[in-house]
Amino acid sequence: MAQILGSSAPETLQGTLESDAIFGMGGNDTLLGSSGDDTLDGAAGSDSLSGDVGNDSIKGGSGSETINGGSGGDTIYGDGDNDLINGDADNDILYGNAGRDTLYGGLGNDILYGGAENDLLFGGSENDLIYGESGDDTLDGGSGKNTLYGGYGNDSLVAGQEDDSLFGNADNDILEANGGNDLVYGGAGNDIVNGGLGNDTVSGGSGNDNISGGSGIDELVFPNQIPLNGINLNLETGTLIDEDGGTDNVNGIEIVTGTILADMMFGSGGAETLKGGDGDDSVDGASGNDLLSGGLGNDSLDGGYGNDQLNGDDNNDTLNGKDGIDTLNGGTGDDLLYGGALDDQLLGDAGNDFLDGESGNDIIDGANGSDSLYGGYGNDQLSGGDNNDFLFGNGNNDTLNGGAGNDQVNGGGGDDWVTGVLTSSSPAGLGEIDTLVGGSGLDTLVLGDATQSFYNDGNDALAGTADYALISGFNTSQDKIQLHGSQADYLLGNSPMGLPAGTAIFQKTTDQNELIGIIQGASGLNINDSYFTFV
Repeated sequence: MAQILGSSAPETLQGTLESDAIFGMGGNDTLLGSSGDDTLDGAAGSDSLSGDVGNDSIKGGSGSETINGGSGGDTIYGDGDNDLINGDADNDILYGNAGRDTLYGGLGNDILYGGAENDLLFGGSENDLIYGESGDDTLDGGSGKNTLYGGYGNDSLVAGQEDDSLFGNADNDILEANGGNDLVYGGAGNDIVNGGLGNDTVSGGSGNDNISGGSGIDELVFPNQIPLNGINLNLETGTLIDEDGGTDNVNGIEIVTGTILADMMFGSGGAETLKGGDGDDSVDGASGNDLLSGGLGNDSLDGGYGNDQLNGDDNNDTLNGKDGIDTLNGGTGDDLLYGGALDDQLLGDAGNDFLDGESGNDIIDGANGSDSLYGGYGNDQLSGGDNNDFLFGNGNNDTLNGGAGNDQVNGGGGDDWVTGVLTSSSPAGLGEIDTLVGGSGLDTLVLGDATQSFYNDGNDALAGTADYALISGFNTSQDKIQLHGSQADYLLGNSPMGLPAGTAIFQKTTDQNELIGIIQGASGLNINDSYFTFV
């Protein structure tokens, strides 16, 4: 390894084919590394340094330097004054240090540090990591998938056409993501954030920011894990009070994820996804076909106009579909669900929920928990699910099924089908005592289907008093009771001692007859009359 020392005079120092150490000392020198892994140090003066071939370590020293790493993975230090540094080929690490420096990563996956003062940093091709550090810097990622950090100062960050990550950090920055699916965070200060083309994730950070998602499906997020307050966002007017109290202008946003605190969100006329996150959130989709989710907390979701999907998620939520054909899922907790106009689907999920289809032909499922279901106007389908539920069809012609548990099922107005049990179970209605009311209209109360008789425990040694249907308001001129089998399989009698008074329906067995139902308020019934039907 040769050691080549210059003098105080301007000189040209040429390395050998080996790995050399070349020191310019004083004067404005030219240092040429040649092949091998060389160490070049310009020292005093404004020098020109070139590593050429090999993995070189190059230090500019004092003065304004021009440095070219050449091929190989080079480490280059600009040191003092205003330097021009080019990493050239392969994977290089460039440090501008003091002065107003210009750094070019060139080919390869490069790492660039601007250092102090106002620097220009260009990543070049491939995947680069660029730090502006202090000063008002300009960072250009070039081609490849790049990560840019502005640091302190009023910086300008420009990405290429691939999937880049831009972080403005402190002060007032301009971030332009251009093409690709980018991550663009303004950080502190009054920033301009532009997602450009592609599906981007954007955040203004603290300060009064201008945020544009650009084209594509873009998401606005709030990464502060300790926010001062929840956000207040209106996508229709493009205004945002952010988590740190800043006032932002927002456009081109299709997805929003809120903070851990109580957020307020109002959508626009487009199709948006609004996610409340943690906290007790208020989310209004406005017009458009929206997806709304409450996340943790006791949330209020309003679909507005359009065909919306509302998910309450955890805790006790209030969901209102409003206009449009909506799908509502309460999630866990004791939720309130209102379908609104048109034909909606409501699912209570876990918890003791209240579900009201309101107008339209709705499908309503309480699922788990002891739920209250109201069909509202329209021809509705109501399913209680598990536990002890209350179902009321209200107007029009409804189909009601209490499911498992001791249910109260009331058809209300219209011609309804009223069932108390989960018909897919066997034996259906085991251990259940359901109350069935047809209401006004031509109603059918279902105590069996083509496959089995309901409320039959299958034990001929027992009288079946632990499971039966209690039928109220039965009108023999309008209503029917559907049973499995034929007239010969049943007989009518008085209800067993200790049970509600009425006419009992027994299914014949080889031992004790099995109680299937009790009809209250009706006398003189005959199993052969037409109000009993058999399948």
